[in-house]
Amino acid sequence: SSPVVNATFGLRGTIGLQLGDHASSVAYVPANATAAEFASALQEAGNISTVRVSMDILQPSPPLGNDARRWRVTFTSFADAGDVPLLNVEHLPDGTQARVNVTEVVKGQSAPVARIDLV
Repeated sequence: SSPVVNATFGLRGTIGLQLGDHASSVAYVPANATAAEFASALQEAGNISTVRVSMDILQPSPPLGNDARRWRVTFTSFADAGDVPLLNVEHLPDGTQARVNVTEVVKGQSAPVARIDLV
């Protein structure tokens, strides 16, 4: 059986994420966002084009856990191919043991591009 965490309340509010140090906007993602909601929030921020997101629930809802989640974001835009800067955490959610860790799992790389001139 799972150990009881005795969480006072689950994670709530929003997580503010910014792409790199020089991004012009912050994406505010609900702490309980689905994968689709997470992707939409990132893309609507304006400086992130196309992403694919998956989500895992790491802990149950209170009182047995804090409703912690893990999202995996894959940047899929051909136009922005290459090594994308890490997402910076600009705003933390509220909740028992609330924290956000951003880790690069796979370093991005550009796909080969062919240029064909018809003259």
